[in-house]
Amino acid sequence: MKQRILSLGILAGALAATLSAGVVTAQAAPLASPSIGVIQLIDPLDRPKDGFCLDVIGYSPYERLDLPLIAHNCKNGLFRDQAMSLLKSGEIFLPAYKKCLTAIAPPILRHCRAPP
Repeated sequence: MKQRILSLGILAGALAATLSAGVVTAQAAPLASPSIGVIQLIDPLDRPKDGFCLDVIGYSPYERLDLPLIAHNCKNGLFRDQAMSLLKSGEIFLPAYKKCLTAIAPPILRHCRAPP
């Protein structure tokens, strides 16, 4: 499966919109055909081969949705703990967990504004 990378510009806009709207606690409508990919730092820092991606702590079936998301090395392929899409509402949706990313510090998963 080919890995898609979501733009950090889109992420920044989505986070800014979420910050201005307050904490996300409801569900949001998905795009007609959402792209699913990873959110990866543009600068690979000290990992030139894979870089860093936004990641849910833990591994299946032991993911910790109650803890903040982390920057972790990007995996080769698309895995549920790094798979994300951008909803029409501007929210960042993690389809494996049916949750959206919040812009509160630290970033955690919450229910979306509308069912995806």
